[in-house]
Amino acid sequence: MPSGDWAGGERGIACLPDRIQEFRDGVALALDYAKALGCGQVNVISGLVAKGADTDALESVLVDNLKYAAPRCADAGVRLLIEPINLRDMPGFFLSTTDHAERILDKVGSDNLYIQYDFYHMQIMQGDLIPTFSRLRDRIAHVQIADNPGRNEPGSGEINYDFILRELDRLRVRRLGRLRIPTEGRHQRRPHMDEAPSLRRASLRSTLFRTNRTPSSPLPDRSPSPEGGAMSEHR
Repeated sequence: MPSGDWAGGERGIACLPDRIQEFRDGVALALDYAKALGCGQVNVISGLVAKGADTDALESVLVDNLKYAAPRCADAGVRLLIEPINLRDMPGFFLSTTDHAERILDKVGSDNLYIQYDFYHMQIMQGDLIPTFSRLRDRIAHVQIADNPGRNEPGSGEINYDFILRELDRLRVRRLGRLRIPTEGRHQRRPHMDEAPSLRRASLRSTLFRTNRTPSSPLPDRSPSPEGGAMSEHR
């Protein structure tokens, strides 16, 4: 979805009252790209809050834009995501906690709007990672993992990924699809990371869980391919 002038410092336009038409024009373009690339979901980047801005008005704009985008994405077979991002790395970002994301989902009221949950961002903003994830699991369609500080690979910092990955296995989050790990971090992969079934199933490249289901469809039961790459459905 439209991110605005990223090089110029913008971080999304979805909550900006003077950019509504630009955002809505960008929905169609984003769906054209999604279709061409075979992408099953798109992320709306909310935008930055100017000092002294009316946050209630910004929230109203964001909700209305999501109400516009969600059914159009559903018609195209694409899920719509919003992502809370930490305020240390992105000062002034409008959406920074799961509580706020949950409120936005409630206001939009669409069954085609989900949370993109990044353990790194949420460790910085609020902690309580697994209880929060467990409570919101049905509203989360995409997961990202990295460690803090530095947004490096899991196992390089303060987040207990031994525990988190065991819990994701226990919660059968593997049914959401693929787990991958960044290769661009400064650290080497830790041996304990190979012990997690989630990681043994993985093709270790980027940091994501992804589902391939269409909007509002049930989660398929999935098992890993022998190579640990693309998942195959089974009954």
